[in-house]
Amino acid sequence: MATDPSETLRLTPFLEPQDPDYPESPLFVAGFKDEEGERWGALVPLRREIFDRLVLLSNTFQPQIDFDGMVQVWPDDVGEDLFEAMLAAGLLPKAALDDLVAETLELHANEADRGEEGVLAEYAMLRDRLRHALDLVETEIAKRSARSPEPDDR
Repeated sequence: MATDPSETLRLTPFLEPQDPDYPESPLFVAGFKDEEGERWGALVPLRREIFDRLVLLSNTFQPQIDFDGMVQVWPDDVGEDLFEAMLAAGLLPKAALDDLVAETLELHANEADRGEEGVLAEYAMLRDRLRHALDLVETEIAKRSARSPEPDDR
């Protein structure tokens, strides 16, 4: 802590649950911390539902699929440093495409097959989209293979 008026005090802004040991706290606080992590000055209280709405509604996320079939959401309007920090904190997990399909099927396993609440029509749409996606990949593989043959193929 700075005691000498000529000493520089470095404060960092924070936003966290009112009680850091209770992450499900209904109240968040905003303020500043010193280099030792001690809170400084006035704290601004913020109800959890306001915080959640602010965080969840202030940005959009776009799904991305990697070449290996892993799906991950990418936040819009987030700089590279913040994106890397989100990755390091485990806030942007990846999921395998086939695992997502399996989870979707499992989630609806007990729903009706036909009728107003039936899932067969949606399953058919899912199948058609997956076939179309597979056709796109097959076309790209064929195009790239033709343009860049293996050395043994020449």
